[in-house]
Amino acid sequence: MVERWLIWVVAGILLILLEIFAPSFFLLFLGIAAILTGIVSGFLDLSVAAELIIFSILAVVNTLLWALFVRPRLKYAAGTSQDEYIGTPGVAVTDIDSQGGQVMLDTPAVGSRLWEAFADQPISRGTKVLLVRITGNRLYVKPYSPEEAERLQAQSETDQHLLPLQRKFSDLLKDFLDEVFSK
Repeated sequence: MVERWLIWVVAGILLILLEIFAPSFFLLFLGIAAILTGIVSGFLDLSVAAELIIFSILAVVNTLLWALFVRPRLKYAAGTSQDEYIGTPGVAVTDIDSQGGQVMLDTPAVGSRLWEAFADQPISRGTKVLLVRITGNRLYVKPYSPEEAERLQAQSETDQHLLPLQRKFSDLLKDFLDEVFSK
């Protein structure tokens, strides 16, 4: 029979690995809580109830740490679902520079065609542009080039091909946890 402390450690490692597919850092801290629970359980002969209490306390503390220190630093990060729009062409509606401007995309991205945008180099009104990344609620754009558009779209398609793998990993983790905690 598998020791409970080892189950906690393995579950923690799996949560940390799952964080690769859900880059919010939330699962990382739950994984750390599970690993720490496993370590404590390995040194002390604890009941399942005591282990669950320790995990709950550590998970709450880690979640608070995440919410207070990590999450505020992520407020300008784009969600992974927005990656599919990378490489979308558009036109500068106003002059665009590092301070900002507006762009009209050829196809809507996240529900809108008109976006606030910024660029490293000045872009004149009417210039064709390319969406490079979404930062918060602003788009980072570059002047359009067919080569860059092709490269970005190929990268975006590669990222989209990983989604089924992410779902499969999530299903495997769920099945594993159901198996472990159903005994």
